[in-house]
Amino acid sequence: MNFKQITFTVLIFGFNLYFTEAAVGRALYDFKLNRVACNDSGLYGKISCGADVITPTLSHIQMSFNTTKEFYPLVKIGFIYGNSKNFLIDVTEDFCAFICEDKKATITSYFWTVLKDASNFAQGCPFREGERYFIKDYALDISNFPAILPTGDYRVDVNLIDRADNSPIALIQVFAYIRRKTIAELLWS
Repeated sequence: MNFKQITFTVLIFGFNLYFTEAAVGRALYDFKLNRVACNDSGLYGKISCGADVITPTLSHIQMSFNTTKEFYPLVKIGFIYGNSKNFLIDVTEDFCAFICEDKKATITSYFWTVLKDASNFAQGCPFREGERYFIKDYALDISNFPAILPTGDYRVDVNLIDRADNSPIALIQVFAYIRRKTIAELLWS
């Protein structure tokens, strides 16, 4: 190896080391919530929802659900990336078994730590007739997201289904995108 090659190798190694140190503990992307949409079946009550984008990386989700019938919800969660027709993740979890009986629910537990403080869902199960259930200022926390995610558009579908007869209760859709951070953003943020 000549002097130029050695210098180049040392510079690249040093840059990679510095870049890796700067990125440790930080996401390599920016996450932005575009919108939240809610549709109810009309069989169990009326749902409304929305999102307030506070900063490019902080958004608050609001939801209100006035029930007209008692139900035990199953939560069917699907993640779609880009224009794909297939879900990257397609999971159905029993929400009541998770909060009342400590049954394992991988996806629900991921969001539950923040959701339980921003909602009155822990009082549910069954969700009782004539009650108002809500999510108020649920802040999406991206610090627990994987360090690397593909850039692009994402849609998360949350289907609430009555576990008694699998009838639809409501569909909540969250639309977001992920953009890669530049090297400068990683080093100086």
